Amino acid sequence: MSEPNFINYFKCIDYRYNNHFTAGSLVIFKHPCIGYLIKGRGEFLYEGKTYHADSGDVIYIARGSRYYSVWEGNPEIHFYSINYSFTSPADSDNYPFQIVKGVDREILDKVMNSYESTPLESLGLFYLFLNDFHKKLLPGRTYKSTETLMPALVYISEHYTEKIPISLLAEICNLSESRFYTKFKNAIGCTPIEYKNNLTIQKALDMLTNTEKSIEEISSELGFNTSSYFRKVFKSITGKNPKELKAQNK
Repeated sequence: MSEPNFINYFKCIDYRYNNHFTAGSLVIFKHPCIGYLIKGRGEFLYEGKTYHADSGDVIYIARGSRYYSVWEGNPEIHFYSINYSFTSPADSDNYPFQIVKGVDREILDKVMNSYESTPLESLGLFYLFLNDFHKKLLPGRTYKSTETLMPALVYISEHYTEKIPISLLAEICNLSESRFYTKFKNAIGCTPIEYKNNLTIQKALDMLTNTEKSIEEISSELGFNTSSYFRKVFKSITGKNPKELKAQNK
């Protein structure tokens, strides 16, 4: 019989926003996070792909994830967020970022409702939830599979406004260019340039939402040669026009 693995970090937050909300980070998530969407809908930009969540869906944010999200409500956005980690994370959180449908909300309501008053009861209920929830998760790339690539991922996150040669990324990971490119695409699910563009557009989303800068200023600051190319990349990743998104946040 295998040894039980215990949760050593546990935090529950009940979020509510009106109409529109954006969130995200270029920082790697240190812990897994489960979000249950009660009202509204969310769109998640993660490693070059866009994921959609509707009311009743669970968003599983894996340890090691980087993402950006745009939320919309009519008028309310309401979701639970539960952050946690295991004493031996490699054994218990080997799942990638994903949207999970058909999850029973009842036990999560009990987890959230008892968190402040009886935290041990809340944690016990969360163990019961995870026992069933893990059976619904699809396996895939894990944090462990990116460890060799971490120097490149960190470098891209710090230099995404610059042109980055594949040869440089391969060198800092101590891999040949061909080996690096293949390993990166297999582990991350996209090419290094697609990953770089994803981080750039994540930053663009933040700037469009939280600054008064024009699209032309944002394009230039993020290293695009022309604003038209910026618009093209932005729409290819988010499915939206930056002008439309900026108008939503006025």
